[in-house]
Amino acid sequence: MNLNIRALLSVLAVVIVVADTHAQHDDRPNFLLITSEDMSPDLGCYGDPVAITPNLDALARRGNRYTSAFATGPICSPARTALLFSRYQTSLGAGNHRSTANTPAELVGFASHLRDAGYFCTNSPKVDYNSSRIWEIERATYDRGRDWRESARDGRPFLSIINIDVSHQSYTSVLPFEEYRTRVRNKLPADWIRDPADVIVPPYFPDTPAVRKELARYADCVSLMDMRAGEILAKLDEDGLSDSTIVMYFSDHGAGHPRHKSTPFASGLRVPMIIYCPPRFEHLLRAPRGDACEDIVSFVDIGPTLLRLAGVDVPPSMHGVPFLGADAQPREFAVGALDRRAESFHLARTVTDGRYVYIRSFMPHVPFGQPKGYGFPSAIYQELKRLGEDNRLPPAAADYLKPHAPELLFDLHSDPYETANLATREQDTDTINQFRSELRSHLSDIGDFNFLPEEELVRRGGTGAWTEAVAPELLETIKEAASLVGGDEAVLPRQLELATHDDPAVRWWATIGLRNSKTANADTALISGLQDESPLVQTESAASCIERGLNKQQARTVLLSATSSDNPLVAYRAARYLQLSPMRDSEALAAVQNAATTHSTEMLREVAAAMRRDAPAPGTLPQTK
Repeated sequence: MNLNIRALLSVLAVVIVVADTHAQHDDRPNFLLITSEDMSPDLGCYGDPVAITPNLDALARRGNRYTSAFATGPICSPARTALLFSRYQTSLGAGNHRSTANTPAELVGFASHLRDAGYFCTNSPKVDYNSSRIWEIERATYDRGRDWRESARDGRPFLSIINIDVSHQSYTSVLPFEEYRTRVRNKLPADWIRDPADVIVPPYFPDTPAVRKELARYADCVSLMDMRAGEILAKLDEDGLSDSTIVMYFSDHGAGHPRHKSTPFASGLRVPMIIYCPPRFEHLLRAPRGDACEDIVSFVDIGPTLLRLAGVDVPPSMHGVPFLGADAQPREFAVGALDRRAESFHLARTVTDGRYVYIRSFMPHVPFGQPKGYGFPSAIYQELKRLGEDNRLPPAAADYLKPHAPELLFDLHSDPYETANLATREQDTDTINQFRSELRSHLSDIGDFNFLPEEELVRRGGTGAWTEAVAPELLETIKEAASLVGGDEAVLPRQLELATHDDPAVRWWATIGLRNSKTANADTALISGLQDESPLVQTESAASCIERGLNKQQARTVLLSATSSDNPLVAYRAARYLQLSPMRDSEALAAVQNAATTHSTEMLREVAAAMRRDAPAPGTLPQTK
């Protein structure tokens, strides 16, 4: 062999050995994050008497289960956006489900900082972020591959995020039963299949055989999820990495049932979270091994926690705080946000200290239990709809389908199902004032650009970041107008003043506030809003006028006209108001179907499909007079 080649090979061998030795002696922990979809804390280790979840229960016995872990949103894409960036999704205008928010160009996921520090980072297979830069961000944040077994890792410490989808709403309630049987039930041991007679029916569901059958189906999906989690943990152990890897398991938000997913209750935001630290990192646990940890954790905290444990500085742009280690400072409150979910619109904010849950609804005239196209096949949804139409629902279930108070306060200790609103009790005044103050501070600190309606975010943001779509002073005025919604008559003069503001977003919120007022002055302003130059204000005024019996034909004409807008968001809002209006007729259905054909957005397609489902047989649909 040529001496030069031999010398070169010797040098390369030394380099390889040194590199391998360095990798083997890297004292930093590996991180394995196992996420499941659409799950509340319905595991055996959380006390669920029908849960069969031996793998995660065993993990909890070796680590800590968290009793107050909260998603930042009650549906996947907003919650996962906050997890990715370690920022509240609303601080980016990214709160609306499956929206393509223009996020700042410099913003990438927290794992990119781990990669810069030498970590091998993978995320598989879920990519569900509310950003127009989704693939650019994914490439900048993660390495290619499914997990730590990729050859490209080459001995480096790793972060592997692995998502398990079998607990998703699609499996638990949307897929036909036979498909669920094939994809879930047939993969479970026979003695793991749940009997519908054994499940616990919460008081906000009717206790019927169909409801019980679906809750049992959900429990079976959770068991299959647990099996998948066990397989992942077994691979880690097989590879000899269990003693150097910190494992986190959590769900992306609450269960995929009505009154859970897509709602601002704790049932929509509270998630199971289990953290295992091997003996060499056991000092990081916040409670004795095998115990519950009551520290409050938000999704925005996960990224900063991993960065800190890896010895990486936490960027000041992140909203979260590290929550592991003896010197961690637990947060006092977690905050969640409900914004548009597919075709169903709402805006509410939740603050919780782990015991009390405070909800401020800025659209109290809109039920939390709105019609939703994706959940239509759910037996629970169908039972709520059927029994609701017959006025045969239990009170808590009936309340879910009605307008609600602008403020809600629940005590999870005495009322774990969140059915008794304490917001108006005099003895709870100090508590609710504390939560109001915390919410005001939070909204001021992060900005919350989702108080700007979606049409305006798109229009004003253009191709730039939506965080630049509105000046801070104007955003404060927009939030002020929103804060008056649901107020007493004392706020009416200010609402009427804001209804003539130069900015359409301010006028829109003032219109929503007037919609919730019962005074004659509000009626006059709402009729005037039918002539507003902004389609946003026009459509809101039209829906309000129809609801109050004011100038109904003029209002209906406004909505019909808006469905033909070139702007798909304007057309969607008008279509949704027509769908929820008592003035639905064949002309309205045709207008909505035309809009859905023209724009082909998910929101418009769902509205058109719902209107077709609810329509009488062809030829019998009356014209509204």
